[in-house]
Amino acid sequence: MMECLDPVVFFLSGALITGGALFLWAQTRRRTAYGRYVSAEGRCCPARLGWFLQEVPAFLLPLLLLLLTGGAGGAGGAGGAGGTGRTLLLCTFMLHYFHRSFIYALRTRGRPVPLTTVLYAAIFCSLNGFLQGHHLLHCARFDHTWLSRARMAAGSLLFVVGLSINIHSDLILRRLREPGEVVYRIPHDPDPRYILIPPDTDPHYVLIPPDPDPHYILIPPDTGPRHILIPPDPDPHYILIPPDTGPGHILIHTRS
Repeated sequence: MMECLDPVVFFLSGALITGGALFLWAQTRRRTAYGRYVSAEGRCCPARLGWFLQEVPAFLLPLLLLLLTGGAGGAGGAGGAGGTGRTLLLCTFMLHYFHRSFIYALRTRGRPVPLTTVLYAAIFCSLNGFLQGHHLLHCARFDHTWLSRARMAAGSLLFVVGLSINIHSDLILRRLREPGEVVYRIPHDPDPRYILIPPDTDPHYVLIPPDPDPHYILIPPDTGPRHILIPPDPDPHYILIPPDTGPGHILIHTRS
């Protein structure tokens, strides 16, 4: 049976925290080629294959550790409620990554992913999967009343709610794309006639796309001190107007 490798867990956890902080700092200087920022240049991997390759280590490594450990055994050789609790926590982690690796990856319709992104994500998921599996199976200790406590039920409920929100959000994003489409789309206000946008950097003005057909556009009044509802328009040109502060509607003349 594998012993708890505390120095390894401490070192790898510190490396992930430090790497995350450095990566966050790097984003202030250059955006990572991911999602909407993906460039057509360079070597890329199909979205489905890329998602599978980068996510599956976080599922396979804990599964391997679980099989080698023999189920609910672990730190101190304790089984019973403590061992069951460790296995249950690890299985929730594995369930999430099973969905990301085998279900989401097969249903995604995203654009190709740069190979470097797949590689970095696979490294992170490998470290994450090993740390979660090894710590829960060989290091964590739970008493025999752990399964009957309220926090166990609350945590399980929170996990189910979070997983459901995650799956539902993925479904919404997929439905925004037409068949065969791989462009990045963002859902807007529930009313399809309008989109909700924040004001421009100047606090006294908002950016409004002019209507390409008539000479005037009808704009609903401001719905709050920081936002205004405007009709969506694909025209890339914009005009600046002050946000409405009165009742009714305002009529704006578009630029010629």
